[in-house]
Amino acid sequence: MFRTGDRVRVRCDNHERTEGGSAVHSYEYGYIETIDDTRTHAVVLLDDDLNPRRVELVLVSTIDIATLELCLDGNTVGRSGSDEAAVRDELVVLWQDEAEQAGIDIERIVPLAAGTRADLDTWALAELHAGGVRFLLRARFDRTSPQTVRVHAVPHYPEN
Repeated sequence: MFRTGDRVRVRCDNHERTEGGSAVHSYEYGYIETIDDTRTHAVVLLDDDLNPRRVELVLVSTIDIATLELCLDGNTVGRSGSDEAAVRDELVVLWQDEAEQAGIDIERIVPLAAGTRADLDTWALAELHAGGVRFLLRARFDRTSPQTVRVHAVPHYPEN
């Protein structure tokens, strides 16, 4: 599970909701300092905070490129229209900022042509390389909460 020194993301439950009723979460990043004997809490040294914080383990998750996910209010992201290319570019930039904040090293990112869709509510935004592996950066409207757009990287093995 977790070990001392692991890079982690801690979910901060804000008590805000989107217009559609989805919970709004924000995240902070840091390192595991210790885990209690009952394995229910951890002491995390968060970035830019000199005081370690005791948090519930259910709010802590490991970080790697495949688990990093940016969640945005879908009401602020257009599903189609003339601004789609600009929205796609902005999603790539926002995800890159989140990856940088999480401490993930992206070797190369190549935006894909506008209009590239994986299915009805999923867009292929960019191809990227990290750790010598190729990933596809995708954005999709959450099926359980259509007001939320999720941007995440998945391993990408194109057909030859």
